[in-house]
Amino acid sequence: AAVDVWGWAQAVGLADTTIRWMSEDCLTFVEREVKRGNKYDALIFDPPAFGRGGKGKTSKAWKLDKDLPKLLKLFPELLSDQAAFVVLSCHDPKWSSKRLAEALRAALPPAAGAAHHIDHGPMMIEASCEGGRPLPMGVFARWRSPALRQD
Repeated sequence: AAVDVWGWAQAVGLADTTIRWMSEDCLTFVEREVKRGNKYDALIFDPPAFGRGGKGKTSKAWKLDKDLPKLLKLFPELLSDQAAFVVLSCHDPKWSSKRLAEALRAALPPAAGAAHHIDHGPMMIEASCEGGRPLPMGVFARWRSPALRQD
């Protein structure tokens, strides 16, 4: 999937921007970035419900229920003082958008979350034909900086 996104980014002219595209184990990446003291103005995470990364003895299994709370706990250390937004998506039917939003709200400190206004909802592909039904693609939760809110 990450290869598809990279191809899309090149096609629409985003390949040469300051966006950092990662296609590795997200928890390992975030732990390393926190250790290095790197900060980000925006975070977009689309972790799998289940995955296996690495090979041989370094192989790790990712389980959303077990590992997402560990990942979210690190978000405050990863966000810069000028953080603009955090987007988190999920494709596990056990995780509703409300549950995802509550997990994100609990992870962000009050200073980062201000009033902890977090948008959440389903991700859908709308039908392109009359009478067609939308296709559910998972759920999302999004925190935006108070400076960016227009509500």
